Amino acid sequence: AGYWHLLRPAYVSAKGPAGAQTVDAAFARLVARSSAGLPAGSQLRQLDTLLEGFRAAPLSEDELLRRAGQLDRFTRLVPIEYGRGVADGRVTKDFEIQEANTFSDGATAAFRDLESVLLARDPVATRKLGADLQRLGGAIDAASRGTSVASPDDVEATAKDAIALTDGLFPSAWKEAAKTADFDVISATLDR
Repeated sequence: AGYWHLLRPAYVSAKGPAGAQTVDAAFARLVARSSAGLPAGSQLRQLDTLLEGFRAAPLSEDELLRRAGQLDRFTRLVPIEYGRGVADGRVTKDFEIQEANTFSDGATAAFRDLESVLLARDPVATRKLGADLQRLGGAIDAASRGTSVASPDDVEATAKDAIALTDGLFPSAWKEAAKTADFDVISATLDR
């Protein structure tokens, strides 16, 4: 709630004063319930909805293009690395699962940076893309923890669904951006 007051002017610029007042009231309800020791799940869900797609510092067109390239390239790499690390329902190469995790995290981070723009283009497809990326991350996380191992075909199908969604969501200028993401792939791999 305290951080909200720092971001509020940017929210007013993006969504208007009436929208900011609605968020003010939602934060006030959250603080009141939390201070009273009451569960605040419904207030948190309402705030998630109210703040969906809000970005306090919008990205430049070059930054958007770079993130689009990262989202595309990293999503395509997730099933490749995952497939190399799994056989017969078990993890056979931990390093490959770590690589898949790195790329999944990178795709999710790029998506979060693009989310506000994509929501404006098509909210339903954007939410589906977010769910697909979350499903990819969950499958990789479960495999790395050893709780369950999804089939490589299932991981590949989810990644293909996500890529198909980007084809419809991305403006034409973003569709060639994956070619510029190779250095980001190298950097992510070295960071890991």
